[in-house]
Amino acid sequence: SLVRRRPKFTTDKPAADCSIQYLKQHQANANNIGDKGGCPQFQLPSGEALGSALRSYVDRSPSTNNDSMSVAKESFALLKCLGKSADSSESLVLPGERDVGQGSLEARRLFAIQQWLIESCSNEVADEVRKAIANHQKYAALLAAITGGDAERACSVADDLGLHQLASMLAAGPEARVDILKEVMSWTDSGAASTMPDDLIRSYFVLGGDLKMEEDIFKRKHSPFDWRRRLAMSLTYGPKTVAPDLAALVTDYENKVARGFAPFPQPRYLAGKKSTSKIECVSFRLLRLVRHELEVPLREIVDPRGHTIAVHDFSLSFHLAAAISAMECSAPLSHVEEQMLIDGYAAQLIADGNWEWAVYVLLCQFGPTSDSISAWKRHQAKVLVLQNFRGYATDRRFFLERIGVPKLWFEEALALQCSTNGDAVGYLSHMVKVNPDEACASLENTFIPNMFFMNKGMLAEARIVLDAFSVDSDSLAGAVFDFFYIYEDILRLEQVAQAEIDSEVPPMLERCEQVERTFAAYKSGEAKLQGPTLRIIPGIRTVPMACFLAEGLSQISLFKLQLQALKSQLSLSSTATQILNLAHPSDMMDIGISAR
Repeated sequence: SLVRRRPKFTTDKPAADCSIQYLKQHQANANNIGDKGGCPQFQLPSGEALGSALRSYVDRSPSTNNDSMSVAKESFALLKCLGKSADSSESLVLPGERDVGQGSLEARRLFAIQQWLIESCSNEVADEVRKAIANHQKYAALLAAITGGDAERACSVADDLGLHQLASMLAAGPEARVDILKEVMSWTDSGAASTMPDDLIRSYFVLGGDLKMEEDIFKRKHSPFDWRRRLAMSLTYGPKTVAPDLAALVTDYENKVARGFAPFPQPRYLAGKKSTSKIECVSFRLLRLVRHELEVPLREIVDPRGHTIAVHDFSLSFHLAAAISAMECSAPLSHVEEQMLIDGYAAQLIADGNWEWAVYVLLCQFGPTSDSISAWKRHQAKVLVLQNFRGYATDRRFFLERIGVPKLWFEEALALQCSTNGDAVGYLSHMVKVNPDEACASLENTFIPNMFFMNKGMLAEARIVLDAFSVDSDSLAGAVFDFFYIYEDILRLEQVAQAEIDSEVPPMLERCEQVERTFAAYKSGEAKLQGPTLRIIPGIRTVPMACFLAEGLSQISLFKLQLQALKSQLSLSSTATQILNLAHPSDMMDIGISAR
């Protein structure tokens, strides 16, 4: 049989937890660009503030071997290097510089990219060196260290392997590369190179800045070095004329890929797999931004397939889209694409149990947004609150109210839950804060008609609710509220002196007349008696409004008689005949009606 399943959003829980950490950094660095419809809207800043935000992303990223989390950290670090202000490289001193003021902005950016490539390859380089040493393949260990672009590691490996002369040449830095290349070429001319171990001669060619051997090896048998290693070799050992700027570096590499001299820049999760699909790694897509600024669609850069096997995982895509949009270096998302990305990420967060962060995501934007898109986001965010908020989730409510989510959304959510649970008192208590008109309609149609038939406890709660609606004395709520106070005042008058009774009965009779007029007006209005309730509260059986009003009018007549009795110094416990005599004029008594 067919079983419906939710799509798999993430590959593991640690990656989902890391996503929340990135959202916290987004929220800490984002600007509230203004309220629309009573809701805030959040967007990452640009310029130096964006550089600070990207630094916080990198600093808060966990150090782990988890592929999805390491790709996220690398992506944020790379964006920091690509920033127009070169914020990441301002503190870097280029080799040969005496102070920070020397060197062009592009040179600093290239140096920052070189350091990023070396760091990106460091884990796999360390693994290759360790395995080669364990298998007694010392030249393979040397080659792995050198091709990783980390001269310090290569020097250490060469020294550990007893290659002290090579270690000295590595320690000499770029100045020794010309001498190394001359010596390698002399070995080649004399035929001595053919007698040397392949990995050793390859190491010398790379150190000398001649990368053609690596290109030929890849074209013949596809070397295991991926695109990061090849770019690291080009920036670390290649002649400076090959890549005068980052755009030229990317163009040169793309040409080599097209001619079959360099590996296609595929994502890490496809490494070692036979795949015919040409999916570019998200990091290489980011590098291409420098060459094709404002030409590369943002949807292609943030496509999840560029960094994860989980095609429904939009966590990194959201943050990359937010940062790149703030950098203004790509073609923006269309309204439909933005909705799909945000809605997909929100669904992912809800599936992970983080619905409050889904609300936050729906209130974020990547650039100028139309009023219709803003209205859609607000509606979706409100729907999430109404569907997921519970009264005990105080921490989540505190977080959302702190960022500016309207308090009325939570009151409406609680009102709907009370309605579903058959709690009429709770429903009205919350709904009156949200929509007084709707609360009044529900009050008059489903709540007030039952008040004559409630026990003391329920009636006490009902009167508290009724108090909030009794501002208008001409309303049904105001009349019912005063009705119960008249009843209590009549009982109180029976215990006081006659002088006080004589002073209070006239205004109380006026109150009775006011309540009687209101009840009579509602009874004569058919629409009031037949109109359906706006909210149907399950489990609540409602007395017909006509019956309630008839009973209320009857009770008001009795109140008036009791007030007349008290004024005539009769006790409320007097016989009904004595009290009813107060309702007949003296002329009726004269004709003998009272004697019946």
